[in-house]
Amino acid sequence: VLPTRAVLIRHGMSKVNKVYLETAEKFGASTLPPDVYRDILYDPNDLDVELSDIGINQAKDAGEMAKDINFRTVWISPLRRTLQTAYFIFRNHPNFETITFKVNP
Repeated sequence: VLPTRAVLIRHGMSKVNKVYLETAEKFGASTLPPDVYRDILYDPNDLDVELSDIGINQAKDAGEMAKDINFRTVWISPLRRTLQTAYFIFRNHPNFETITFKVNP
C-alpha cells in the first residue's frame, strides 16, 4: 500500500472577506461583533463570491509552495472562490495534465 497524504487548502481571501476586514478596521477591531456583521455585511446573496485581488495572489503563492507536491486528486467545492483558488494554485503545476479534479458539493 502506497502512503497517502492529504493536504487541506482554504480558499483565498474573497471580496466579502476583504470588505469584512476593512469594516472591522473602521471599528478599530480585528473582528466585528456578530450583530454588526449581520446588520452591515451579511447578505445571503454573497455566499458564492469571487476572490479578491489579495485572494488571487494568495492562491498564486500557494501554487508556488504546492508545485513540489505530487498531487493526484484535488477535491474542490463548487463555490467560485474555491474554484478560482484551485485554478490559480494548480494552473502551472507540473502534474496539471494528470491531476484529477473533482468538484463536490
